[in-house]
Amino acid sequence: MSELRLEVKIDGVKYPLVTKESKESIEKIAAYVDGKIKDVKSDKLTFDRQLILASLNIADEYFKDKESFRQYYEENKEAIENFPALKDELETFKNEYGTYKTDLEEKKEELKDLKILLQEKDAEIINLTKAENDADKLREKIKALQKQAMDLTKENEILKGKIDD
Repeated sequence: MSELRLEVKIDGVKYPLVTKESKESIEKIAAYVDGKIKDVKSDKLTFDRQLILASLNIADEYFKDKESFRQYYEENKEAIENFPALKDELETFKNEYGTYKTDLEEKKEELKDLKILLQEKDAEIINLTKAENDADKLREKIKALQKQAMDLTKENEILKGKIDD
């Protein structure tokens, strides 16, 4: 990034700056410092003292934020240190999940087809069971008819014997 020349206004005074930071970033910082000076502005304090008091307030905020960050880091150290590995695990999971999801969709389609096939086979079994029951009834009728035929044949033999006598 190239050097940038710009002017900022703090407490009504223009200050020329040369920076490698963005214009927006420097203007934001200058506005923050200007606000801190306005917070301590008093007719009873010289400008130098106002600057010192504003600087102390900024430093106080900085050290409090730094301590707050340190505590946050300590409380979350394990999570912060494990984050890269967890991120990699998440990516691996996402990749595997994608294939599992595809496999699951394929298996769902197979299951749907198998359910249809099962219903067809169940219908075939019902039809075959009916046919088997019908066949059993016919076998019983055939046996009855065979018995009847045998009885009639015996009776016929008996009658033939009587006619011959």
